[in-house]
Amino acid sequence: MQAVKISLKRDQQQHPHRCPHRPHYGYIRHKEDVPHVAESVDFDTIAQNDFTLSVSSYVEAKDLREVIDIDVLNKEIQVTVAKIDRLRADIDTIIAEIEA
Repeated sequence: MQAVKISLKRDQQQHPHRCPHRPHYGYIRHKEDVPHVAESVDFDTIAQNDFTLSVSSYVEAKDLREVIDIDVLNKEIQVTVAKIDRLRADIDTIIAEIEA
């Protein structure tokens, strides 16, 4: 039930014009398991978990981290380092001309 409240609150913030309760009634009434949203848990599982009713104990949070391709990142770093080296060489040339 707590997961539904959190989800309703988030939905209200993102879409205040929508009726916030309608999409979540189905999860509760039909006891649907929806990944990262709702999980129907039996009494034995709750008992094994020391009667913890925390949503995060039963519903796995969705991983929202950005997926980074390390090969692409390394190529971008190489290009950036090459530009920096070129700029340093240009700056050294300019300084040498000014000092001459």
